[in-house]
Amino acid sequence: MKPNSLKSTASKLAQTRAKLALAWRKIYAHIEPKSRHIYGTIDEVIKGFCTRASTYITTLIHTLLAKTLAQRNALITLGLLFVSVCFGLWSVFVLGILYERAQSSLRASLLESNALVATPKPPIESPRIAPSTPPKSHIGMGDSLQALSTKPPAIPALDEKESVITGSLTYTNAISIARSSLMAQDFTRARIWLYRAFLLHNGAQEVWELYWQSFEQDYRASIEQKQAAYTLYLQAKRYYGF
Repeated sequence: MKPNSLKSTASKLAQTRAKLALAWRKIYAHIEPKSRHIYGTIDEVIKGFCTRASTYITTLIHTLLAKTLAQRNALITLGLLFVSVCFGLWSVFVLGILYERAQSSLRASLLESNALVATPKPPIESPRIAPSTPPKSHIGMGDSLQALSTKPPAIPALDEKESVITGSLTYTNAISIARSSLMAQDFTRARIWLYRAFLLHNGAQEVWELYWQSFEQDYRASIEQKQAAYTLYLQAKRYYGF
């Protein structure tokens, strides 16, 4: 190839490269503002979407938390209301029982004080009333022989000082105080007054039945004590024929 042709080819290539570079610059100068605008628009859209999504998620979380707290507060309120109602009913029930016991004990104390202070006399130990032989029409042959061959059953005295009758005391007063003490679940006091009623009327069916009940209703009494009281009640029932 001749040197002139090589120079001509190189010159053409340089001119072509210059034209391409110039064209690229023009294209880039024309595209750059639009690309920046498109990029800015896309960036704003993405930022707006992210902001809205973040706001929506935050609002949703706050709403769910508020509902959860509201439900928990509602459950706590209902629980406290239920506990308050149960406690109120229990208080009314317990206070009612305590009030009834206090009233029964107060009535028994008033009856006791009226019975002992009505006509004061010097303390004199009252002898036991000798039990009368039960009528033969109320007991059988075997029971009659057994009643005549054994001693009459007697209620044991709990305390000698408490068991002594002082002043003017009737059987009705003694049995009434014993009943009131039994209703108040004061079993020891009830037995003392049953013993006093026994001294005044040893063959009364009511005395022996209440004496047996004072052990049956006493949760502190042992099985042996309850059995002994029931056996004594059966002996009195056989002896006195009630």
